[in-house]
Amino acid sequence: MRLDSSAIQTFEDQASGQLNDDLTNTIGWFSQLDGWAALPNGDVFITWWQDGYHGPFPRPPMRWVQGQWIQYDPPLPSGWFTDDVFVQDDQHIWFSAFSYFADSAAAVSLDDNNTPTDLTDDTWNVFYAGEVFPSSVAVDTIGRVWLGSHTGLYLYSGDSWQPIVQNEDVCELVPAADGVLLALLCGDNSNVIIIDEAGNHVVSNVYTLAREQLDLLRSTTRPNEKWAVAPDGGIWIRWNSWPTDGLRRYDEEGGRDYPAPVDNITNVVAGPDNRVWFTADGVLWRLSPKPDFDLSAIEGVWPATPDSEVSYRFPLRAVDGFNLPVTLEAAGLPPEITASFAPNPVIPGSTVTMTIGTSPAATPGSFPAPIQASSDAISHTLDTTIAVFPEAQPLWLPLLRVGD
Repeated sequence: MRLDSSAIQTFEDQASGQLNDDLTNTIGWFSQLDGWAALPNGDVFITWWQDGYHGPFPRPPMRWVQGQWIQYDPPLPSGWFTDDVFVQDDQHIWFSAFSYFADSAAAVSLDDNNTPTDLTDDTWNVFYAGEVFPSSVAVDTIGRVWLGSHTGLYLYSGDSWQPIVQNEDVCELVPAADGVLLALLCGDNSNVIIIDEAGNHVVSNVYTLAREQLDLLRSTTRPNEKWAVAPDGGIWIRWNSWPTDGLRRYDEEGGRDYPAPVDNITNVVAGPDNRVWFTADGVLWRLSPKPDFDLSAIEGVWPATPDSEVSYRFPLRAVDGFNLPVTLEAAGLPPEITASFAPNPVIPGSTVTMTIGTSPAATPGSFPAPIQASSDAISHTLDTTIAVFPEAQPLWLPLLRVGD
């Protein structure tokens, strides 16, 4: 399925709670995008179509690298074009390809020899698949090559393609852990075919997978239209409801619904702090949490010795631009142990110094010291421990060893 588009942009969310400080950069204009994939370093691969007098026609694949677009020339017969693109790793890229009359297909591999701007040392291989109308290509985690089509799913084995799933309209292929492949069906909002390492396959749906096989979905890395994996392991799924669509998040605590103010949600991308981006009817939307602060950077155990004073530093992180003062307190300590914070109150985004003081009467042991943080109507508590040792032991580490 081609996605109508006029531009490709990079978007940098500043996580400030505002929208007017986010950074965008237009890196290219194209008539219609067909497939795309991105590398962690920011490189982008696309397959695309160009508008023409008699309608759109396919163009060669391209890559955005080092601030420029480069065009590839796969060794395909005349009248063949690339469709989907899959990034196996930084060096190995795969494309699905088809003839102009859609009477034959292939999977095409590119090894760029880790020199993306030098096309002279590229290695191409073409694996022809016969009369298969392709929709997606992928390589699973154990190195097997798969081709999805509108007539089923095919595995390259030996020197030929073997049908694994037949009479199914497969649109997307998403590798998971342990050689498992997830085949997403066209025009279906929930059903997924699960193919294991042995080639056995069952049909499930994304909601059942999120409830019962959360780790399987978490092991996927290829963006797709059915779910998105957040950095904290949460799974975000678009779901159809009335009167509007919405999002659903799954984690160990179960599922939670987030109704949306729009319909036709697509292209869900999950970021940190439950910030989720999606498109709906050609508009980019963001779901973000209420502004807050985060104590997760604070250590769980604080060492000390009797009759001493020791200081530790930690950041108090702001979430979504939270900028109100936060008051900190370590509760429940015996009188022989004190804990103070500076500055206090503190504005999130700053570094806090925690000073632990012990009297000569402090006895060795572990003492619960839950840190209570409060600001306006928001409060959080983090369980920490002050561990009092009889004495501090020096730790000697070798810096340089000369000879044997």
